[in-house]
Amino acid sequence: MRNFKIVATYLLITLSLACSAPANAQKPSGLPNNYPAKPVKVIIGASAGGGTDILGRLVFKHLGDAWKHTFIVENKVSVMGSALALDDVAKSLADGYTMNVVSGSTYVGAAVVHMIPKNLLQALDPIAQFTTQAFVLAATKSLPANTVPELVAYARNNPGKLNYASSGLGGSAFLAAEYLKHEFGGLDIAHIPYKGIGPAYIDLIAGRTHIAFGTTVSAVPHAQKGTLKLLAVTSPRRLPNLPDVPTMTEYRPDFEYMSFFGVVGPAGIPKSVVAALNRQINDILALPEVQRPLEADGSMIVRTTPENFQKELVRFVNQAEKLVREANLNLKPAS
Repeated sequence: MRNFKIVATYLLITLSLACSAPANAQKPSGLPNNYPAKPVKVIIGASAGGGTDILGRLVFKHLGDAWKHTFIVENKVSVMGSALALDDVAKSLADGYTMNVVSGSTYVGAAVVHMIPKNLLQALDPIAQFTTQAFVLAATKSLPANTVPELVAYARNNPGKLNYASSGLGGSAFLAAEYLKHEFGGLDIAHIPYKGIGPAYIDLIAGRTHIAFGTTVSAVPHAQKGTLKLLAVTSPRRLPNLPDVPTMTEYRPDFEYMSFFGVVGPAGIPKSVVAALNRQINDILALPEVQRPLEADGSMIVRTTPENFQKELVRFVNQAEKLVREANLNLKPAS
């Protein structure tokens, strides 16, 4: 496997919260109403080191460079995961100066667990989708199972002895694991929630947890370093960069689970601002230095319109709500 260059990029920019330009820099022409005329705040409702954080910082570093402008990137995580950050952005002025980098976990947690912001799909305007990607079922190296059938057999023979890590109750990693338990007859595997998949991987690598579903962005680098093993991916077909890793559909035909990354803002942002942001982000996603590491990692770049991104958001939330109903999941936080 090739080195995951995006991690190096992330390490270079994560020490700074802002993507800045010289005060006397000339902004490009064609931006609406002199936008942006002041620093733009970009909220990431996830911990450092996860896919949302990595991709958000990468895209907005390039956007700051392209527009010669300051984008202030801020991680904001609470006991309610990313829901409060999303709610804060939904209540912000719809002027294009506050945005939220989101993932499938962001929307699932807000829509089916905390139910804030209310009327989620109407409270926020889609701006641009970055990628769509599969989840990867990763396991600690010491787990005595190297395939999904071996994992299922071990869980059945050792009820209550396995646990899985997630980025929080109701997030995409949580739902994917519960999907696994449900599809294989109600496996007895305990849930260990974390404030983000980045911290969850620390314990998974150390062997304090046993399995976790993570996006390709966050999981593959650990596998490349040999600190985790990969049992399966949730895409309909095997990924080109992981040809030896089976799909979950090879064991359960309906087990397909894809997520996304992108950026949204409060409902009502001027359409000219949304159009300018969307156009520039799509140009950034076409850059070879952005495409190479993402595609090598298994992410599928999506250069699309805000309207099509909204359709993806609706599809994903509906899928999550259907899974919660069918699996009869209890999404109340433990007291």
